[in-house]
Amino acid sequence: MSFFETAARDPIFWLHHANIDRLWEAWLALEDHVNPTGRRWDPWLNTWFKVGSGASAVTLRVRQVLDTRQPPLNYFYSNISVPAPAPAVVLTASSATDSGFAEEEPVSQDIPLEMVGASETRVPLAAEPTEVEVAIEAPSGPALRERAEGAQPRKVYLQVENVRGRALAAPNYRVYVNLPPGADPTAYEDRRIGQVSMFGVREASESGEGLTFSFDCTRVVERLQKTEEWDPERLRVTFAPVRPSAEKGGDVSVGGVRLFYA
Repeated sequence: MSFFETAARDPIFWLHHANIDRLWEAWLALEDHVNPTGRRWDPWLNTWFKVGSGASAVTLRVRQVLDTRQPPLNYFYSNISVPAPAPAVVLTASSATDSGFAEEEPVSQDIPLEMVGASETRVPLAAEPTEVEVAIEAPSGPALRERAEGAQPRKVYLQVENVRGRALAAPNYRVYVNLPPGADPTAYEDRRIGQVSMFGVREASESGEGLTFSFDCTRVVERLQKTEEWDPERLRVTFAPVRPSAEKGGDVSVGGVRLFYA
């Protein structure tokens, strides 16, 4: 699954894409939902692709496979019910809690993010956990300006950017914050904020931009504040490989890690 040219050999690839097709069919079943039509969509609808190889190869256009119940597909889904959405949780901000974050005032969607820290060197993604420290500056921008003195940020985001390389030491990396020195990452799942996937990293590296990942780590920061394990001046980020290959050293690295407050 790590590379575009071999992803389709993994059974989970087919499960994933088959479910995306099912969800599209479920969306179409909702009131007033239809497939795109009109001249503006003609280039996409007429895009062709080939299925199979050799004498059994078949060339089709997108418009021919929009309706699964018609030839050449001839199938339908036994269940196209739409899952019920999870209850919305609104982070609020007026009265301080014991975590240092606040409650009861809806967060404005117009408040911009303020970068308060950035790493200074590239971080290798190896067959063993690697880490980087980020110095955090006191926020002073619009994220806090309109609020009471000493207030904590409403949201905290971590951005992992410019992930580049061609030789992989592992297919994925779990991202943790503020692990104790030498700790086993799997013993601190409550400090995991997300995962960096190597899918597409080689192709993205050809352009020089690499891959970028953004994580909402607000809840993890809240828990660390409660246990007095959050340092407002320094952050430590750990990248722990998932199913690493002992035979491959790898050359993938992270170009930068940045912390944002809102």
